[in-house]
Formats: sequence, C-alpha cells, structure tokens
Amino acid sequence: MAGHKSWNANTTSILARPGARQRIDEYKRAIELATELAEVREQLGITQVQVATKLKTSQPNVSRIEHVDDLHLSTLVQYVKALGGRLRLEMVFPAQTFELDAEDMVPATRNALA
Repeated sequence: MAGHKSWNANTTSILARPGARQRIDEYKRAIELATELAEVREQLGITQVQVATKLKTSQPNVSRIEHVDDLHLSTLVQYVKALGGRLRLEMVFPAQTFELDAEDMVPATRNALA
C-alpha cells in the first residue's frame, strides 16, 4: 500500500528521536508500578472503594493513584497505609544497602491526595 510504513520502519523512526527511549522506559515503569499497586490491592482482597473510604477520597482518585506515571512518595505512603501496610525503601549501592522507613520521610500533616 502506498504511503504506509512497516511496523519496523515506524519503530525505528520513533526510537531515533532524541529522548524517545528514555520516555518509553519511563512509561513502561509507570505501567509496571500501576499494575503492581493494583495487583497487591487485589491480592489483599481490597477494592478501590475500600481504599477510597480509608483515604477519605473517591474511587476515581484511587484509580488515578494506581495509574499515575509519577507518584508522590507521600501519596504512596498513604495508599500503602490504606492497604494496611507500611512502606519501606532501600537505597542500594555496590558496597552497602540502606533501609528507610518512608513514613518517617513524609510529614504527617501533609495531605498527599489534595
């Protein structure tokens, strides 16, 4: 067909653009995080409505949290707490690993869902 490019030609053209690979990788990480958040919630047998009730927000806001591409740490801390958990972070370096309690890093008065 005239005027149509093959899939490979389109892909090559897109990836040749400056920063394209980085943006694609960022989107992939965001999709993976959203999938993981929803999967954890579902494995715990908790609905978005139940999370929304605990967070004093709406179910659509919980869905946005699960699908946002750049989640604030404070929002993630509140989300995990609503699931009944506690968020811990690791900073991994070649010689050692540091564990952080994310709740200690987020001011208690901050409303991450505002």
